[in-house]
Amino acid sequence: MTPTTNQELEQKIELTIIDLSSDGRGLARHEGKVYFAGQTAPGDVIQTTKIDHKSSFANVLEYSILKESQARTTPRCRFSSECGGCNWMYIAYPEQIGAKESILRNHFARIAKESALPPIQILKTENKVWRHRLRIHVEKQGDFFNLGLYKKNSKEIIDIDECTICSETINVWLKAIQGTKINLGIPSLNSFDLQLDIVGEKLNIWPSKIKTSDKKLDLNTLTQKIMAHLKSKSKELGIGIITLPIGFQQSNPEINTLIQKTLSSEMEPSEHMLELYCGSGNMTKALATSTTNIVGVEQNLKSPDRSIKNAKYINQSVEKYLASSTQSKDKLADFDAIFLNPPRIGAKNIIPYFKHIQAKQLSYLSCNSATLARDLSKIKEAQPGWEIKKIFLFDMFPETHHFETLVTMQRS
Repeated sequence: MTPTTNQELEQKIELTIIDLSSDGRGLARHEGKVYFAGQTAPGDVIQTTKIDHKSSFANVLEYSILKESQARTTPRCRFSSECGGCNWMYIAYPEQIGAKESILRNHFARIAKESALPPIQILKTENKVWRHRLRIHVEKQGDFFNLGLYKKNSKEIIDIDECTICSETINVWLKAIQGTKINLGIPSLNSFDLQLDIVGEKLNIWPSKIKTSDKKLDLNTLTQKIMAHLKSKSKELGIGIITLPIGFQQSNPEINTLIQKTLSSEMEPSEHMLELYCGSGNMTKALATSTTNIVGVEQNLKSPDRSIKNAKYINQSVEKYLASSTQSKDKLADFDAIFLNPPRIGAKNIIPYFKHIQAKQLSYLSCNSATLARDLSKIKEAQPGWEIKKIFLFDMFPETHHFETLVTMQRS
């Protein structure tokens, strides 16, 4: 009998992995219950040795592989068994793409109740060195700090000298810094992250998530001390870096450009476009080519692209902007086109305002197909008449279970 209550058991069950779930783990079914097992592929046959049973599903904690799937391949990174980054590198790339499309279709069918979808257009790259942005973790150990990436399923740092999906510029710095012990001379500093970005052909490094036991320390002063030390250390190692507090940018510039081109070609001409969650204007330039003027809204707006002559930016939370829009010059009823690009949590809180919007076209770009499906369903409830016209799946993050989805809609 399969346990149904929350309990962790040493239990032997033979399972066949039949699918990949939206969090990247393999999925199997046994006696009416769903089992999730990390680092498995469809077609794998495994024998469990330890299972964490929940009321309606179970997490396989330990297992051995009885039969390997033909969907498996040899990872091209020597750190893949340790590093928590590329969780699908052991799966052949065509299988990765098929699994992502399946996840997307499943979310639309299960959450949005949309089974009759238009063909999903998949856009990908053959470039295996695609990552131009990397987050390095820095943790205090004694008087020094260690740098590296998190080990799989833990907060333990592993020291690596190469990331096979990262650009050469990032790898030169990783190789040079490997094994380096940093002493910043700030006893109360516990940990921080380093954001590595390629800006032009240069490596930009900037600290974030700074944790200190001294709450009186000024974070700006602390940031400058960290950067001064890193610049000095990098120069000592013969690596030139720049230090600019740049805003968010996508880690895969080739796919990012594909999204921009798709938006430019798919958005029909409009007079007055509203871009919600515009960030620093990453998609604004592409959108601006199809409209007379565009209003971009973003909370904590940082360095927006001011070169776009027909763009206006609002530095305000999207929800507050929509709530006050009836008193502003940009009334919701004036917009004839809408573009949304929310964070992973989606745009659930702003959907009630859609009943005031008279736009006839809407495009939604998302990095979370579950919240995308939920939001599109709620938008159709709030304002009947919307129909999905096209769906694009962009493989922004090869070797992982993550992807971007663009949906275009029209309202009759």
